[in-house]
Amino acid sequence: MTTSTVPEVIVRGGERIDPREIEAVLRGHPEVEDVSVAGQPSRMWGETVAAVVRLRPRSYATREELHAYCREHLARYKAPSNWVFTTLPS
Repeated sequence: MTTSTVPEVIVRGGERIDPREIEAVLRGHPEVEDVSVAGQPSRMWGETVAAVVRLRPRSYATREELHAYCREHLARYKAPSNWVFTTLPS
């Protein structure tokens, strides 16, 4: 049996954030094929929300577009502030 070393909760400025909630929202975006969300260390907030996103083939969604989408569907503090886009095959 293997165990994950990724924390199940991101703590940003005292707010507890479930990465799975953000992943579920982003997977609902038509341009997102897959996503992984984790906490990134921050001196100011303790952690910030980071998202690694694999877009669908021939997609041109931007960080700004996905950030706005998150802001429509999540509380402001849950929207990722750090984004990495990948084109790795599925």
